[in-house]
Amino acid sequence: MYKGFSKKTKRLEQLINKKVSQVFAQSGVETISYSSFSVLEYLETHQDSNVFQKDIERALSVNRATASKMIKLLTKKGYVSQKPFSEDARYKLLFLTDTGRALYQADVKAASNLDQFFNDVLSTEDFEAFDRMYEKLEKELSK
Repeated sequence: MYKGFSKKTKRLEQLINKKVSQVFAQSGVETISYSSFSVLEYLETHQDSNVFQKDIERALSVNRATASKMIKLLTKKGYVSQKPFSEDARYKLLFLTDTGRALYQADVKAASNLDQFFNDVLSTEDFEAFDRMYEKLEKELSK
C-alpha cells in the first residue's frame, strides 16, 4: 500500500499555488481565484448570448449562493456588470466589462507562461502519465 499520497498532493498544491502567484506577479497580473477566472472565461466565450446567473451555476457546477457571491464580488471589482433583462426584470444579464476582459486576457497570457514552466520541467511521458492518473482520480472522486 502506497503511503503519503494525500500529504504529497497537499504539498504539491501549495507549491503550485505559490508558483502561480509568482508567475502572475511577474506578468503584472492580479491573481484571482480559479472560480472567478472561470466566470470571466464563461462570459468571454459566451458574449454573443444572454448569460444569467443560472448559466454560471450550471457551467461551474456551483450552487446558487456560491454563484451569487462570485458574481457580486466580480461586479464590485468592476470585472462584471449586471443589467435587468428586458423580458423579465427578475433576471439580470451578466456582461464582462472592458476591465474584466483585459484581466481575462492578461490571465490567459500569464497562464501560458505557467504552462511553459511545466513544459520545461516535465516530459511528454510525464504528461501522459499525469493525464492517466488525473482521469482515473477525477472519475472516482466525481462519484
